Amino acid sequence: MTKEELLKIAEEREACEEGLEWLKDHEIEDLKSIEAIEKKYWRWVWKNVPECRDQIRHDKPVLDEFINDGNWEVRETVVEQGYGLDNLVNDDRWIVRVAVARQGYGLDKLVNDDHWWVRMTVAKQGYGLDKLINDEHFEVRRVIARQGYGLDKLVNDDHYWVRKAVAEQGYGLYKLINDRDCDVRDAAIVSIKYKNN
Repeated sequence: MTKEELLKIAEEREACEEGLEWLKDHEIEDLKSIEAIEKKYWRWVWKNVPECRDQIRHDKPVLDEFINDGNWEVRETVVEQGYGLDNLVNDDRWIVRVAVARQGYGLDKLVNDDHWWVRMTVAKQGYGLDKLINDEHFEVRRVIARQGYGLDKLVNDDHYWVRKAVAEQGYGLYKLINDRDCDVRDAAIVSIKYKNN
């Protein structure tokens, strides 16, 4: 698809004016170029011109070429198209593995990932919560609390952000209203007021 074809579709859809200006200003002529990916062209198209998604998603020769690209942002963009997940689940960059987890792919492997952000993304998918409730990183446990899982355990968590998330779920309020941290106490008070209204 050429830039002109894309602009025509985008204008017909009245895609955001700012995005159209961005497209006109950039000298990218073809969606299949590496420059198109590096300059986030695909992401803009994906968000604003859904009619073009199938062409991007099904252009396998182009996507195959980019799976092993040296730039992690290119590999991340390939993942965002739902392509190459079986290879990129093992990518050496954690941010690419986060993108794979967002696709809901390889969660059984990524639940054990070395990077906490990957494990947090797995938890956001609702996978492996029974294991991740014991995660060493508080952000992972906070995501679990925000989903309302394991509140009976997380109410006693060492990190105040986790206990605050528990209070925001409306659990253990009469315990958390006396918490040592003021943010947790405030969250408990707000939840109590909300429940009483």
